[in-house]
Amino acid sequence: MHHPMKINGQHNEVAVDRLSNPDAYHFLMQSSENLIQLAIQTNTQVLIHGAYNSPVSDILSNYPSIDSARKVVFSRLDHFKSLGGDHVMFENSISPLFDYGDPKIENLIIEHQYRLCYDTSHGFIVLHGDNSKLKASMAHLRDQVVHYHFVDSMGQFHDSLELGKGAIDWQPLKSVVNPDATDIFEINLKDQMNSQEMRASYQYLKASWQTSG
Repeated sequence: MHHPMKINGQHNEVAVDRLSNPDAYHFLMQSSENLIQLAIQTNTQVLIHGAYNSPVSDILSNYPSIDSARKVVFSRLDHFKSLGGDHVMFENSISPLFDYGDPKIENLIIEHQYRLCYDTSHGFIVLHGDNSKLKASMAHLRDQVVHYHFVDSMGQFHDSLELGKGAIDWQPLKSVVNPDATDIFEINLKDQMNSQEMRASYQYLKASWQTSG
């Protein structure tokens, strides 16, 4: 289950300020807790975004620094983790509040022992299209990743491309993917009733990884 992405047209940010936006804060907390409870009852999984992509200026209008806002995010994720245990995971974003690619932030994530969803396009964008750094990031977090969103990208903005249509070098990534994790191809579809781009992505990755040994 995917946590609701928006409320009143705005991203459902974990960092939402409780005082200036109490309705959004209540929605964040209540919807997260309700979905976690449902996941436990049904023995399923719920995915929560650690962040989306609020402009830094918006973040700093509610917090004195990015670091202080990030501390709030981690505190709330700790709460969700304590409630959900093995039924909740947290996905990376392109926001500095919860992104993969910075080893210092990754070390903090490892310390908190979060179960992770790794979106390859988000990581690639944060790293400005650097394939070697993407591989290093995926290797660093490998043991805590329980789910992957395999998505291609040009590494500049959120484009959600079919695998092979972007700039990610997929072949070397086989060795840094956790084989026990699940995965999906979370990419843009021309027709929401036709998974053609997803199926093509699967075939592309299968062929790429067969040749990587």
